[in-house]
Amino acid sequence: MGLRKRLRLAVGRSRDPPDERNVPTSSSTPRASPSPRPPSESRDEPQPPAAGPTSSPDAIPATEPKARLDAWNKAYDDLKSTDAKLVSEYERLLHQEAGAEDAPAQDTSSPQTEIDHAGHKRRRQQMENIAQTALDRTEKEARGTKRAEEVMGVVDLARELGAPVIQTFPQAALPWAGVCAALQLFKNPITESKAQRDGMVHVITRMKWYCELENQLSRKIDNGKESDSGLLNLLEDKIVTLYTALLTFLMRSVCSYFKNRILAGLRNALKLDQWEDSLKAIKKSEEDIYRDVEYQNLTEVNSNLKEILAFAKEKESEFFENVLSVMQAQLTLQLSQLDQQCLKDVLLQDPRIAKEEIEDVKGGLFEESCEWVFENDDFRKWHEEDESRALWIHGDPGKGKTMLLCGIINSIQHRLPQTDTLSYFFCQADQPNSNTFTAVLRGIVYDLARKRPDLIKHVREVYDVKGTKLFTDNGSWADLSKILTQMVSSLDQGTTYLLIDALDECQEDRDRLMKFIINKASEQPNLRWIVTSRNWSSIGSFFEKKETVRSLSLENNADLISLAVRGYISYQVNSLAHEKGYDDGFRAQVETQLLSKAEETYLWVALVCKALRDTEGDPFWAEEVLNEFPAGLDDLYSKMMNQVTQGKQADLCRQVLSCLALVHRPITFLEMVACIDLTPALRSKALSEERLASILKPIVNLCGSFLKIRNETVYFVHQSAKEYLNGPQAEAVFPKGASHAYYGIFHRSIMSLMTGLHRDMYRLETPGSLDSFGIHINDVKNPLNNALSALSYSCVYWVDHLEACVAGNDDQLNILVDGGGLETFLKTHFLYWLEALSLLRAMGEGITSSGRLLQIVRVSPSKLHANYYIHLR
Repeated sequence: MGLRKRLRLAVGRSRDPPDERNVPTSSSTPRASPSPRPPSESRDEPQPPAAGPTSSPDAIPATEPKARLDAWNKAYDDLKSTDAKLVSEYERLLHQEAGAEDAPAQDTSSPQTEIDHAGHKRRRQQMENIAQTALDRTEKEARGTKRAEEVMGVVDLARELGAPVIQTFPQAALPWAGVCAALQLFKNPITESKAQRDGMVHVITRMKWYCELENQLSRKIDNGKESDSGLLNLLEDKIVTLYTALLTFLMRSVCSYFKNRILAGLRNALKLDQWEDSLKAIKKSEEDIYRDVEYQNLTEVNSNLKEILAFAKEKESEFFENVLSVMQAQLTLQLSQLDQQCLKDVLLQDPRIAKEEIEDVKGGLFEESCEWVFENDDFRKWHEEDESRALWIHGDPGKGKTMLLCGIINSIQHRLPQTDTLSYFFCQADQPNSNTFTAVLRGIVYDLARKRPDLIKHVREVYDVKGTKLFTDNGSWADLSKILTQMVSSLDQGTTYLLIDALDECQEDRDRLMKFIINKASEQPNLRWIVTSRNWSSIGSFFEKKETVRSLSLENNADLISLAVRGYISYQVNSLAHEKGYDDGFRAQVETQLLSKAEETYLWVALVCKALRDTEGDPFWAEEVLNEFPAGLDDLYSKMMNQVTQGKQADLCRQVLSCLALVHRPITFLEMVACIDLTPALRSKALSEERLASILKPIVNLCGSFLKIRNETVYFVHQSAKEYLNGPQAEAVFPKGASHAYYGIFHRSIMSLMTGLHRDMYRLETPGSLDSFGIHINDVKNPLNNALSALSYSCVYWVDHLEACVAGNDDQLNILVDGGGLETFLKTHFLYWLEALSLLRAMGEGITSSGRLLQIVRVSPSKLHANYYIHLR
């Protein structure tokens, strides 16, 4: 069952398990046991169990009476007459498969195959034994592999489908022996033709339908009129034709598998085995029979066959999922070192880790606050209508778009069949690895290749030619767009879901990204998109009035959002009451205040609850804090800023906020020490970097609820908090202007670099980036006490801050270049800087920075020491 069908079961907040899907019973589908047995079939013949060996063929009479139609035997005998060579080779291989493994190899030139054709009953009994032996052997061999669980899923499903068929229709042993012998191709499915795999799944899942054809027609002949005999005989001939096509396909599959594997591979490549044509012949015979059944108005037969066919199609989907699981396990084991290196080079942001970090920073995901979206009409139409291939979710800051997408991701993953694929990406404006079109493409390509290793071939086609330039060149988005398109096209057995959060935080090539989404939504019917963003007109102009895009506005669903926020508030207050020991009265008071001031904004609720958690002592003080917080997000930010500027250590708090408002990614406390302009008193104490970092921690805690700490790294609680500091509060945060603050980060960075960098930082004794010296950068491990940990941000981004502080300020540039800090740094530490970039795996950024640095100093090259200007060129 596809995801879209599964989601239909889930909408309406239905938490009930999916409907039970049962095999059609005897009440709906006539089976051999309750129906009259054909008179030619012995009534006292024991029905052989499908899952156990039968008695020896020697104990079976040489002949058995024919069934009324006896279509399987007719088809087998006809094929033996028309293609004796194929049948002989097939029987020889079956006997070899069922025989003792220690037996001497048979003479392939001998016509003796050990399949007894003296009687149909004896042959059928032999085929049952062969089928069981083949199943047991496949299972035994599978258990010894690293993908045993996946292969056993295929074997178990085959047993489930075959056992009732053989018990009810003993003559089905003729094709079932071929099925069980050919099951071995599913141990290594990627080595087989796709058309052959698809044909095998088609045949296995429809085996009951095939056998029921003969059973239904036999009953019709028994009960029919003389005038119907001509039509029924014609239908009988078509059934035999179908059975012949099935047996031919199965025999060729068995021969193909057991023959020399290289030769079999050539036959697949040259289409000498004509798998596609064979499958078309089978399907055409099925359609002819189905059409005749309808034409002859065999209503009861038609109804029964339809029911069985519906069950077969459902099992076909399940079988494909199991085969896909085997293929994925096999491909994972076969990833070459070059594949693994390619994946490492693609990796920029792992979406799984990004999602975990986002949920952690935001205080965890409250799943129930996301459930309203599954009842939303726009969401329903997105997943139910074929033409609605993209869903744009948009709303104001703090309305919970990111956490809503996290909830949707979890819901899709929970119901995702193996034929469908899900990938997602979170744009983050303050993360260089997450705020460009190229970063989005790399993240999704990596995630798809990690989940489906067979897709990495699309990356390798370009990677093997361009290497890492594929990911770092200015036009890399073009190659990556084509690669992603090819990957999605390869996933043609199901639906691919791509979800992208916060388009407004994609700061480079956002328009290209949106055009790409629109184009692919129109071109690729198996691709479904969900994107989120703020209510920006520049984004809305791309998505509004597009036939393939549905728009879901959070503001237009205020009632549902309000209910969800109420649930979130209740959850947060109950958690607070448990942690702080609030009594029922105060718990209700807190909940009432939050409800009255939240304005349907999750972020506001989260910030206030964080402040309440940080409040120590009697609930009286928590009540004071709660009363002080104003309603609305902007007013809350203003209140928080006033607390920072009027509190203790206000100057250091302003320095921290100033630094964090301008850096290009979240930074650690150690990195902050290298960037921030600490007070003279702190600098004069000559404290270690670690000691200074510990001093900064309580300063960060004093910065109200703007910041959050995770794993020694400082983040803004939300992008809107950073925007607030750079916008309405810019004068308070940057009293001397942003340019001066940029200069402060630049100056502190190169001072820290000149203090901390030296030759051979990791004591490798040879340059770590040059293969010719026997050490590759990928083989270098970071030392336990890594001196570059504190300098990492400064190494990579000092040029960015230089560029920002000198933009349009020639006087500032001249001071830096003419005997200033920049010239000194280039004279003494330029090569050490390059070595550090190499050790940080950031040479790509270093090359880009060197080019921009050249542009900066070009306005006045004579004032820069000539040798170092040449170095930059």
